[in-house]
Amino acid sequence: MGRLGGDPEIRHTMNGKTVATANIATTARMKKGDKHTTWHKVIFFNKLGEVAGEYLKKGKLVYVEGNIQSKEWTDKEGKKHRNYVIVATNMVMMPAGERIEKKKYDEDDIFAEEDLPL
Repeated sequence: MGRLGGDPEIRHTMNGKTVATANIATTARMKKGDKHTTWHKVIFFNKLGEVAGEYLKKGKLVYVEGNIQSKEWTDKEGKKHRNYVIVATNMVMMPAGERIEKKKYDEDDIFAEEDLPL
């Protein structure tokens, strides 16, 4: 569960499927009152992408379930890099003062492997 750092970026695949990308911050509370914030890139596909694009806004609290995907590459200087993204399979928007509902989506409505932007 975390807060959006900005409004999701919306785009469409060549097949017309919706893809929403968002950066979500999570904060871990450590001993002695210290906090550590980590930023996560989350990708929402199809219906979930449409919902994310329409309702998620900067600062909104959201719970996300998904799969972690990684990509490794070597740049022109020969330096190796690794990038991680969360491919969302479910989300719960956490609006203050309203009833919270969890909505499940068919896996076919979430993403297709060939749509992954990695």
